[in-house]
Amino acid sequence: MLLIKIFTIYFSFSIFSLGIFAKTVVISDIDDTIKMSHSMGTVSNAYYFFKARPFPVMKNILVDLKNLSPDSDYFYVSAAPRLLFKGNAWIKEHGFPKGPVYLRKINSPDIYTYKYITISTIIKNYIDENENISFIFLGDNSEHDPIIYKNIIEKYNLNASIFIRDVATTGTSLSSELNQIKIPGVNFFFSELDLLSFDQFSFITEETTNQIKRALQEKKLIPRYIRETLTKRLIKKRKCVANNLFRAIRCRKKSKEDAAKIIHGHYQ
Repeated sequence: MLLIKIFTIYFSFSIFSLGIFAKTVVISDIDDTIKMSHSMGTVSNAYYFFKARPFPVMKNILVDLKNLSPDSDYFYVSAAPRLLFKGNAWIKEHGFPKGPVYLRKINSPDIYTYKYITISTIIKNYIDENENISFIFLGDNSEHDPIIYKNIIEKYNLNASIFIRDVATTGTSLSSELNQIKIPGVNFFFSELDLLSFDQFSFITEETTNQIKRALQEKKLIPRYIRETLTKRLIKKRKCVANNLFRAIRCRKKSKEDAAKIIHGHYQ
């Protein structure tokens, strides 16, 4: 009887694994999704864009999937200008799974149209081959990724999941003081630590899990500019600009302190 139960559990796990990993296609944005870019910033975003540092553990997560499912495919679709960003070299340099990188040309249409057309072309190739595939879409909410992915999935009736890094601090439930924007069918994550709670990321290894937790302890998991974005939201909500300069300064300082506490408290 015990052997039958063990076999049943093993068989169920095998079917579950095959259902997810037999053929998985990952379509990922780059800036603010796997690379720290501060796309919502103004002057400071140029610093992050050209520094071109990856999020510390995102590569490890995608490599874990590639190791478990060697036939998984990867596509990187970014709105970054082709003239300013050497996407293929960056992906290779930082050890992300190999895959074609699509960047905008000077005469490309607006970001939504460019990404929608590019990703649709990728999707059609798999639909034409009539393969049984699951898609994982990775993006962020600095611009249009959530709605682009959602519209594409609905149009082509895909077996797919959407995961959006919450760089705007509006998608995850961080503070009851601030409004949360929920989009049906879209999963928001504040950092790689949140991905551990999703079934679609059950492939993440113990080693990578420990790296995520270590990065959190070392305060490297969440870039400073996301805290700055949250601070700005609090300042705006609290209307820190006032006739009384002292009160305005105190309000801004309190908002900065609270933003740090909110982010720290999110993982307590």
